[in-house]
Amino acid sequence: MEEISGKELLVITKDLKVLYVEDTEETREQTASTLKKFFDTLDVCSNGEEGFEKFQTKDYDLVISDIEMPKLSGIEMAKKIKEKKPNQKIIFTTAYDDSRYYLETIKLGVNGYILKPIVMKQFYSVLYEIAQIIINEKEAEFYKLKLEKRVEEEVEKNRKKDQETIETFVNLLASYPNPTIVYSKEDSKIRFINQAAKESLKLCENGTSQDLENIIVEFDGKHPDIEVILENKVTICAIKVSKKKKIYKIIHSVVSLHDKQYDMFTFNDITLEKYQKIKIRNYSEWLSDYVIRARKQCLSNEENQETQEIDESKTPQRDMAVEEKTLLRKSNQEKIAAIDYIETIDDYVLEQISELEEIEDEIKDLLYEYDESLDNQYIFKALEMLFKYTSTISLLFEFEDLAFAIRGIGILKEKVDFDKLDNKTRKSCSTIIASVVDDLVSWRNHIFVEKSTNDIHYLDSSLFSSCLQLEVTLTGTNVESDESDELELF
Repeated sequence: MEEISGKELLVITKDLKVLYVEDTEETREQTASTLKKFFDTLDVCSNGEEGFEKFQTKDYDLVISDIEMPKLSGIEMAKKIKEKKPNQKIIFTTAYDDSRYYLETIKLGVNGYILKPIVMKQFYSVLYEIAQIIINEKEAEFYKLKLEKRVEEEVEKNRKKDQETIETFVNLLASYPNPTIVYSKEDSKIRFINQAAKESLKLCENGTSQDLENIIVEFDGKHPDIEVILENKVTICAIKVSKKKKIYKIIHSVVSLHDKQYDMFTFNDITLEKYQKIKIRNYSEWLSDYVIRARKQCLSNEENQETQEIDESKTPQRDMAVEEKTLLRKSNQEKIAAIDYIETIDDYVLEQISELEEIEDEIKDLLYEYDESLDNQYIFKALEMLFKYTSTISLLFEFEDLAFAIRGIGILKEKVDFDKLDNKTRKSCSTIIASVVDDLVSWRNHIFVEKSTNDIHYLDSSLFSSCLQLEVTLTGTNVESDESDELELF
């Protein structure tokens, strides 16, 4: 996403109501001063107990809170808030040390994090994304209520004018921006459908329940059919049309037309929100593991003056087991052409892929500085940027194994003492990482820019090989070979 300016942020946030909870006075005053520039309604509290009491007095669009606070922690406050208002949007301001709470906050359905000390670019970006989600939901709810109200009014007013009522209803559906259909359980047919549904869902009037079920694909291990959707007020499902898959929240309501009841389904696109949650989960898992390893390394150093390796049997590891390496070294057997693959990817993910070029350039600059100075800060920063790169790759389900393999490079800095490496090994390390980056540049260009390759997995073997070669170079361990595996590492 492009850098968000304060002016752009103000346009979409000025009408939102925000509750800000922070116990540290200096941080509270500084952050509140910034928030007041963007939100007309801002209430500030100094602890979780006071924050929850304030929350019960107003209908807030967004709650921004610290995690560790006296009287009532941010997490405990969030639990109480979610009990009162399950869909409440919440953002936590957090330091790296708070990563032990991340898994719990994900279960609570937290919408984002702002790292301390606050960096304005990230601060603006997080607020802009959550504000967009809030506004979209408000608009969807507004149109839904307006539509239901108008339908009820028109039905009551024109009860005796059947044809007129039907035409009015169809006109209302046509003006509604979200895909909407009216379904009859009596004959299992679609009775009314608006233009948005025709275009995005490729459905038509007088279609059957089977037509609707045909476009619903598995999501979160579930494949809801029409009966499941009819039984629930809200259903989350993935819908695949013209090779593209999007995630929708289907809102089910009942409308009455001429003494008959029909089921109305409104489809709200939540693909962006779901992908954001995936990114948050990937980041929090990595950060949690990083802090655990760092703390255990610190404790080990205090107990032993002499340098020791951390006991790998007790430390959470993210590197690949032998079985996993064997699996990753095998090329994908199913060949998919890039031009066909691109058609299946959501526009939001393609936008994220296009931003990878900046990360590639930054890693190359860091490797150049490292080669010149052999200062470990540059190689560490390059590995961190490479992990950021894999967070985007992991959004592509076909490349989850590739993201896993490259992510394994990032944790090598926790296992290897770079200060003890000789210059030759350091240079080799830099060369291999540069090779990985070059392959990633080629991977991105041939698949997502030029769309020229006939096999989207054509570079997987080379990348897996480089990942394993780097681990062997740094740790001095050998990878078991498989006679049936044709991949050569060197």
